[in-house]
Amino acid sequence: MKQIILHTGRCGSTKLWAILDRYYRAKYSGDNTEGSLKKLNRRYNLLEDDYFGLFEFYSPRFCEMRVKYPWLTVRVKQKDGLYPGHNITPEQDREWTNLRFEAWDYVHHITCDHFNKNYLIKYPPFSPTYEEERAYHEGRMKLEDFEMNIPPTDGTDFIVLRRKNKIEQGISRWLTNKTNLFFAERERDKTELIERTKRIYKKRLSFKVPAWAEHTGIILIDKLMDRLVDHLKKVSTNIREIYYEDIENLEPYEVLEFMGITDYEKYLDKDFSIPFIKTWTR
Repeated sequence: MKQIILHTGRCGSTKLWAILDRYYRAKYSGDNTEGSLKKLNRRYNLLEDDYFGLFEFYSPRFCEMRVKYPWLTVRVKQKDGLYPGHNITPEQDREWTNLRFEAWDYVHHITCDHFNKNYLIKYPPFSPTYEEERAYHEGRMKLEDFEMNIPPTDGTDFIVLRRKNKIEQGISRWLTNKTNLFFAERERDKTELIERTKRIYKKRLSFKVPAWAEHTGIILIDKLMDRLVDHLKKVSTNIREIYYEDIENLEPYEVLEFMGITDYEKYLDKDFSIPFIKTWTR
């Protein structure tokens, strides 16, 4: 089992990854614990461990990676669901992302191919800066000016996750960028924080269809994803495209069934849960 979730941001990717990760951990590693934010930081022995669950693995803005064979260490740059400021340049982002592709290609070759390892990777292939988004909307940049960001494709199943409602996705992304609050643990009550933030931006959020939500980069990211998917379809037949709305209101076990997984009760209780909750809603 080799899967990469490619997502456009604020589209339920954490929920999908956490549900699949919990199932795969139970199936391949015998770990049926729920997990937590702290357990997004992981250290794997590339020779001995049979499953690697990697959160935002290719993105240097969101996680740090170290390979010191046979150890792979990943530390997610977050604290209590809040990401710190990402003060790396677009050039550094592209360079470090490509280095990660090369590193994982190496790891994939010497472990996954020869020892039948399993992995689940979540990755946002496109995170344009505000300056890049503005340049694109003003016609100073074209799609061709953006890196393709092609992850390794050999033997990989791709899940492309997007959101149909671009307005709500844009609002969620805008609020996330304003607060740096990406996700929350279920046990932590962030209702006051969320409601306070909504009150602060009440006027900006009061329009039935706020036009500004369409200019938060979502349209650009979707077009970039279209280009990437068109390329992947030329080199891989293992691509499944789904939407946030397909899984938004499903229980974790229903999400597994939607993904075609029916043997989960061999490893987990049917009412198993994940530690994350939806943060921003309209």
